[in-house]
Formats: sequence, C-alpha cells, structure tokens
Amino acid sequence: MLSMPSSVQAQSSLTWEELSQVVFVDEYQSQTGTVYPRAEFSKKVRQREGQDVYIIGYLLPLDVKGNAYALSASPFAACFFCGKSGPETVMELVFKKKESWFAMDRLVMVRGVLDLNASDPSHLYYILNQAEVLERLDK
Repeated sequence: MLSMPSSVQAQSSLTWEELSQVVFVDEYQSQTGTVYPRAEFSKKVRQREGQDVYIIGYLLPLDVKGNAYALSASPFAACFFCGKSGPETVMELVFKKKESWFAMDRLVMVRGVLDLNASDPSHLYYILNQAEVLERLDK
C-alpha cells in the first residue's frame, strides 16, 4: 500500500481508467486541411476539469532538451507513442518547476490542475497544469 504524502490530502485521485472514458470522432480542421480526432469526454471526466488532482504514471520526455514532458499510464515501450495504447493513456505536463532528475520511465505521483483539450492538435487531450512531482515511486 502506498503511503500518501500530506500534500496529497487536498487533491483527489485521478485514474487512467477514469481518463479512458472518452470517444474520439474524426473532425475536419479547416486551418490545416486535415482530419483530426476530436475528443468527446465522458460527463465524469468533464466534471474533473479545473480540479486539483493527483495521478500515478511514467514520466516521458518529449524533446531532447527536456523542456516538454508527458505522463503515461505505461512505460515508453508500451505507451501511446509506440502504438500500443490510445491517446487517452498520456497526459501533457506543464510543470511549475522542472527538476534535474526527471528521466524516461520514472514512476511518479504527480499533482496539478486538470485541463481537457478536445480538439487542438498541438497539445495532448489531457493536460496537467501547475504540475509538480509529489513522490518518486521507483526509488
């Protein structure tokens, strides 16, 4: 059983199972002339938007310089970017402060404010703003 840090008590737990309650519908993007999947989030997920939440997942650096990160339900070898899962299994992280120890596939508990992105292809469908790592779980 994981012990919850005291800073978690003000947030509510968010699970990958809960985030999987989404349907993707192809939508034409007139700006780019392409078809892009638009997310239709479940009512339960929509009710979580703007909430301060915590979730457990694997850190994935998205660029060489370490300026962009995602959190994944699975380690990199089985994540969405490798084609083994869907886009609902990753979350964009916008950190308050990036730490120097961030590395691929670190299992962590992260807190932040949940933002939903239904149709902007320049971002992931789930975004965790003001994110901070509460605990490294792979020590």
